[in-house]
Amino acid sequence: MALSLAPYNEAMRLGMGFNSYTQQLCLNDVVRKPGGVKASERDLRTLPNSQIAGSSDQKHKGYLDNQKGELVRRTKMNDGQKEVSQVVSWEAGFVDNISEVTDKLNIKGALQITADALGGGGGAEAHYVNNSGFTKADVKYDITVKVTNERRIADDVTEFCPLPNVPEGKFTELYGDCFISGFIEGGVFHALVTRTEETKLAKKEMGGSINVNVSLAGGTVKVSGSGEGGKDESSEDKKYSTQINVNWSGGGDIKPDGVVQWDINNLMKVAMEFPDNVASCPQRTYAILTKYTALRSYHEQTVRGSPLDYENAGIYTSGLLDAYAYKTIWKDIYQTISDLNSGSASATPKEESSSMKEYALYFENDYQDRLKQYEEVVQAISANSEAYREVTVEKPLPPNKLIPYRADLFELDKARRDCRFEMIKIVREVHIFVPNSQD
Repeated sequence: MALSLAPYNEAMRLGMGFNSYTQQLCLNDVVRKPGGVKASERDLRTLPNSQIAGSSDQKHKGYLDNQKGELVRRTKMNDGQKEVSQVVSWEAGFVDNISEVTDKLNIKGALQITADALGGGGGAEAHYVNNSGFTKADVKYDITVKVTNERRIADDVTEFCPLPNVPEGKFTELYGDCFISGFIEGGVFHALVTRTEETKLAKKEMGGSINVNVSLAGGTVKVSGSGEGGKDESSEDKKYSTQINVNWSGGGDIKPDGVVQWDINNLMKVAMEFPDNVASCPQRTYAILTKYTALRSYHEQTVRGSPLDYENAGIYTSGLLDAYAYKTIWKDIYQTISDLNSGSASATPKEESSSMKEYALYFENDYQDRLKQYEEVVQAISANSEAYREVTVEKPLPPNKLIPYRADLFELDKARRDCRFEMIKIVREVHIFVPNSQD
């Protein structure tokens, strides 16, 4: 079974409660050692990579000519004396959705959406992928290298210690659904290469193909690529830009001396040398999470309330993150309004098709069904208000009218407000899974 992980930050502590859906910290010292003793760094035990289930040393296998894989390697640190065992996993390939990128980095869709909605403040990892730039790109290639030097776990931090007299509905708000039971030390290297057509004319078929190969020799990543096909970068009516976003933890200063900006060659060189750099300069990259329901002590106590299970919610929220491309559309409409005002663009009306009418009818029927369910729930709560005094139900928001907008500034402004309305609904859906959250 795969470990449940969350990107590390310095506020994390052993035994601390954690919400795996929002990736937010909860109460300190929720889980302790027997006798109620608080956990400390001294309680961490190192689990060598050779003990990791399913791992095997593949250092003699040479090149691994595929775009995804994992191996255990042994290398010496810079001093040439101490040997380090590492688990190196890598994945490289084209991506279509932003959720594919965040999933590789163990960043939940709820955190990314919340960070975008607040305009930042969710942490560097949460706001690393630029949603607008990613959505507009024509080609997106992602490279992720994860290096684990060691796992450090606390075997005897197993006693669930809840606060007395906590209301039933406050469980997830105070404790989350899991706790921090250990840490992973090593490094993570991530690069996202995007290629975007920079013309305001109608987008033409690019055609052709791009072949990128990633191999790993002796535990170091090698990246090579070639492009071919029917695209002509010298054409006067086409301009393309390539953007490389690089993010890493561990390995120290991995950027070579004398390099002013990233390019493909520098990216390949750094990716190849990253595991060796991490061997000499590791850092904590992830917190290891354990569900409360895995603890015997949790089941032995009489606890008011229980943790939520976010397995299905996490999958659903990944889809919401991909739908949050409304933010890009919202910005594009604002630019179009500016272009119309300046006279550098014109708008053409679009006719309403029969398929659009059918699509609009589907959404209207779905809204009426949800509205009926809402009214039934309100009636049930009213009939037994004492039992449901802490339960609140929000009325479902109506869908936007699926009809073509007129070709004028007023309708463009309405379209911009409709986009914002869709963004609000997405953020609201994320908050539904978080008890006592505020919109």
